[in-house]
Amino acid sequence: MPTRRPPPGYVSAINYQPYVYPDWQAKVYGSGAGAISGKRRPPPLWARRLQLAKQENRCFYCDWEFGSWVAKRSRPVRLHVVWDHWVPYAYLQANPALNFVAACQLCNGLKRSDMFETVEEARRIIGKRRDRYPIRFIDGPGIWVS
Repeated sequence: MPTRRPPPGYVSAINYQPYVYPDWQAKVYGSGAGAISGKRRPPPLWARRLQLAKQENRCFYCDWEFGSWVAKRSRPVRLHVVWDHWVPYAYLQANPALNFVAACQLCNGLKRSDMFETVEEARRIIGKRRDRYPIRFIDGPGIWVS
């Protein structure tokens, strides 16, 4: 008689650890190029170059140029590229190459795992969230622009 395995997510009463099949994602979703990956991954190089060219090296949400210096809570911060899933990974559980946008680290943190219907809605809501924090352009790490 074959032994039965508990279903994924089953919590053992002995050690309170969830039992998970080691390869359950491969069994459910399959494997290969079109399979849903279990890890968040950055977009491929060609997609990154295409997206940065489309966005003219600016943040998708706030339109500030990457590499600019801003003051956040009176501390200088240099904006850098963070690859954000337009449809959040939490909903899609996949990494299609054209689901990414280039965002600055400030906007990416403010977006969280929210999903928006339009680009304008996303920019409006993230802009309102940014207004809560005093963020200003500065000319460098020690030079303030008024």
